[in-house]
Amino acid sequence: MSGSSVIALFFAALAQTTHSAALPASPDTYANYPGPGSTCCDRLARQFPIQVVGMGTQNYTTYDSQFWSSSASLAPRCIFAPTYAEEVSTAVKLFASQGCKFAVRGGGHSAVPGAANTNDGILITFANMKNVSLHTDSGVEYVSVQPGATWGEVYTYTDQFAKVPVAGRFYPVGTGLALGAGFSFLANERGFAVDNVKAYQIVLANGTIVEASQTRNADLFRAQKGGGDNFGVVTRYDLLTYEGGPVVGGIMIGSENQTENWLDQTYDYAVRQAVQDVKTHALPAIAYIASSNQVVPETVVYYNDHHSSVLPPIMSGWNNVSAVSNTVRQASYASLAREYATGFDNGLFQEQRVYTIKADRKEFGYVWYRFLTWARSIGNVDGFNILHCNMPMTPHMMETGVEKGGNSLGLAGTKDNLSVLYFGITMKTRNDNVVNSFRSLFTDLESHSQAQSLQHPYIMWNYAGIGQDVIRSYGKRSTDFMRSVRARYDPTGVFQRLVTGGFKL
Repeated sequence: MSGSSVIALFFAALAQTTHSAALPASPDTYANYPGPGSTCCDRLARQFPIQVVGMGTQNYTTYDSQFWSSSASLAPRCIFAPTYAEEVSTAVKLFASQGCKFAVRGGGHSAVPGAANTNDGILITFANMKNVSLHTDSGVEYVSVQPGATWGEVYTYTDQFAKVPVAGRFYPVGTGLALGAGFSFLANERGFAVDNVKAYQIVLANGTIVEASQTRNADLFRAQKGGGDNFGVVTRYDLLTYEGGPVVGGIMIGSENQTENWLDQTYDYAVRQAVQDVKTHALPAIAYIASSNQVVPETVVYYNDHHSSVLPPIMSGWNNVSAVSNTVRQASYASLAREYATGFDNGLFQEQRVYTIKADRKEFGYVWYRFLTWARSIGNVDGFNILHCNMPMTPHMMETGVEKGGNSLGLAGTKDNLSVLYFGITMKTRNDNVVNSFRSLFTDLESHSQAQSLQHPYIMWNYAGIGQDVIRSYGKRSTDFMRSVRARYDPTGVFQRLVTGGFKL
């Protein structure tokens, strides 16, 4: 397996779903499956007969199997594929009135069971809501994106107009990125993806369709930026756009004997490159492939210069981690996003964990070598690989969102250069012994960073694992604010009681 395919196991999400018309559900389709879910499926099927599919149909199998991680393949009672926000509104009102559990899937890129699927409830899939369109409002340019589109599809569209939103870096990743935080090509300069949302269209618990922006429902707008699925179902994202066109980017792949160089560059990027030149971007990653006992340092590099085909001098050190290959050239955003996702596989078992520390070269080395030593101690487990990513956050990146309405992440005012440390494991099928051992290792790594006075409380939603307390990591002031917003917009707690996946308030 190549290095590029290993990194893609983490970042690449659900491939574009091909949707064929669903078979009409007969009125008694769910009669043999009593319970609230059955009632809601039956009523939905009567109202939207070609948009609801039940267990045992080919379309159901297609919808329910195309997930990045096999941990997300659950057994919803039925699957609903709306085409308009109004249909989502109808469904949410029905679910709330009948007490039916439900889940929402955009791209399906989550290893957390229940985050984008459900057992026994209803899965809303946005496979039929993928429109992308450019607009201008009082001189402000933005792109409207429906929740079923992937970032690759968005780039393919915006590249035609030499425009670019602050969006995901991997072609098949879905729009949920813009609900948690979201790193992007432009993050150093423009902030997180959530900080570059002009407006969300949201279906609330009572079925009302509202717009949340700096000028309308501003409290909901701020809370939603980092709030995930706690407030409603987002049915449209209006994303600010910036100058696009060809840029410099590619992948640097090294060998195990370049690991120390990789660690040096990762630290230098976190504290110097990203700080001194906000147009730079790197995603430092390193993988271990058990089947070949191979360590692969692999880093996505990018420079937001539309008139160059080479990286700037400040990033030249990455050439010391490219013994295997170097694909840096001038390219479009869509082609870079496609390259970064080359070779990924859906349906393998994924487990992930993440925490944040102050950038520290010694600690960077410690956590990676501990992770690697643990991985090499694992026996013969089919398809076993690990991936470690080190994703820096500069003070400028964290502060940029304030002027755009703020967010709920609790990072504003941070003066330290931080790094989000991702740890992921892949197997062909789940092995409980390996999973439990991995979770124990992760706890040890966190404890070590904490003992060195390096750990920061923030846990990034987009890369967190099951059981991690994401919302609490935002801090008391932020969580208190989010709870007050929830009380106003979802007073009966529909999105706490009935949408149980993800990370809850």
